[in-house]
Amino acid sequence: MKLKNRMFIAFVLLILIPYMMIQAYHFWKVQKLMEQNISKLNQTSLEQMARDFNELKTSAMKALLMLEKNKTTGMILRDPKSYDEAERSSAIMERFQMMQSFVTDSSFVTYTILDLYRSVYASHHTVNKFSYDNLVNEAGFTELLQSGSSYQWKIHGNGMAETGSVLFSLYSLSKDVNGEPYAMVKISIDLQEWFRSNAKELSTGQNYFIVGRKDELIASTRAGSKLPDHLAQYLYSGSNQDYHVDKASIINIWPITSMDWHIVSQFPVDRFFGDLQNMRTQVVVTLLITTIIFVFISFFITHSITRPLRVLQKKMTDMVRNNLKIKLPEKKYKGEILALNQAFNKMVDDMNELVHRLKLEERQKETAHFQMLLHQINPHFLFNTLNTVKWLALDMKAKPIYDLCVSLGKLLETSLNSEVELIYLKDEMELVQAFVSIQKYRYGDLFDVHYEVEEGTDYALVPKLSLQPLVENSIQHGFAQMESGGKIGIHIFTKERQLYMEVEDNGAGYDDTVPSALHHGRQGIGLANIRTRLQFLYKEEARFERLPVDEGTCIRLSFPLLKSVPYQKGEGSLVDDTDR
Repeated sequence: MKLKNRMFIAFVLLILIPYMMIQAYHFWKVQKLMEQNISKLNQTSLEQMARDFNELKTSAMKALLMLEKNKTTGMILRDPKSYDEAERSSAIMERFQMMQSFVTDSSFVTYTILDLYRSVYASHHTVNKFSYDNLVNEAGFTELLQSGSSYQWKIHGNGMAETGSVLFSLYSLSKDVNGEPYAMVKISIDLQEWFRSNAKELSTGQNYFIVGRKDELIASTRAGSKLPDHLAQYLYSGSNQDYHVDKASIINIWPITSMDWHIVSQFPVDRFFGDLQNMRTQVVVTLLITTIIFVFISFFITHSITRPLRVLQKKMTDMVRNNLKIKLPEKKYKGEILALNQAFNKMVDDMNELVHRLKLEERQKETAHFQMLLHQINPHFLFNTLNTVKWLALDMKAKPIYDLCVSLGKLLETSLNSEVELIYLKDEMELVQAFVSIQKYRYGDLFDVHYEVEEGTDYALVPKLSLQPLVENSIQHGFAQMESGGKIGIHIFTKERQLYMEVEDNGAGYDDTVPSALHHGRQGIGLANIRTRLQFLYKEEARFERLPVDEGTCIRLSFPLLKSVPYQKGEGSLVDDTDR
């Protein structure tokens, strides 16, 4: 069951989820690519409309200049009484027609002229419904008269974009050589109609807006259209992004720098992305169907694999109860399952053979242990005899013999205790002192021993009888040619969680150029035994070194610092309170 679950989870994590992420990434890339392409088209159309608007505005200015430079028109406007009404109207209408020929998109442009004699000349008939007073009092002319400027552009009908009556007019005062005005000129562009007509040629379904300085709607291509959400944020964000996505639309913005306006395109993404959404739905449905089919197939495959494994698991459970007498069938399986069954049967045979061998070795160990117990009789008899001599010397008040027996007894007792390999440093020092006291009886004042033991190391664990062979080596071989003056220094210290034990003497020393046989065993069995035991106990963490000194020999042992402070009754609650 775990294998089935793991395979299913592996499929989901390694195949299904990555596949879905790749598909989602591809759809995202396609959508971004379509957004970019649509944005490029919209940017091109916005740029074209901004260019057309600037050309229309420029041509209106050119028409105004042509009107002001025409002498006939100027004479009629300055002195209309010198001409009859028909002659005046005919001349000015002819001038209007000439001006129309120089203006792009002239069908959206109208001209109105007012002289100081309350005459109105217009290129369109709708102006007749306005009186002279109404025209003169328009805000454009009023502001010109107040400011003293020659011309200005003015939007009127602002806020009426939904009704389609938005006019963008050029107001101008015609002045004589003395700077006195003699006529007022108004060139109006039906901005709403021009904008709709121009956008209709470029539109592929999007809405267009002209937005003023304060984000007010000036014109739009569709009645009732609202400005896109967060438009102000897009206008003044300072972002270099070519387009913005607002809910279900793509927003493009192009500035009209001459008027501080912006042309905005709002493209509904559903127009092009509807098919993409349908395709995504189809892919998701197909993916779900494929997933369900794969789940059934994967469970069928895993069942064919896990069924033999369950049989193997049951056989291994029964193997112990049946004393390793279980075998798996090999005939009805093939491939890896057959190899697995064969390996199991081989393992059972090997285990049976190993159990037989272990039983034989146990019998051999029991025999060897019995023989060892027999051989221990003589050493224990010697130890008991030594104790008898010790007490006899005490009764006879032979104190030196008593001390000698005590020291020898400590060494003999430690050597007989073969079960303990590590002892306290303080016990090892007692063994060394016992050995030194025995040797003092033998050699007299041949040597002196000096001890330097770092405080707090009494309960450090050290190999049993690791210092005694070094001291013995110094006495027997280092001082062999001396009659007195021998010095042995024993130094115990710690450094970086290592315990160091040094034995230094001022004896004969050791010469590498002289064969070891001439040193009478100075590098003999005792030192080799210490090296071997250090390697067994500490592996590569212990070192046996012979340090260079000016006189004699210095042997250093180093190994990890291990402390085992003995338990004192009453000091803890995690063990029982019985004496140990």
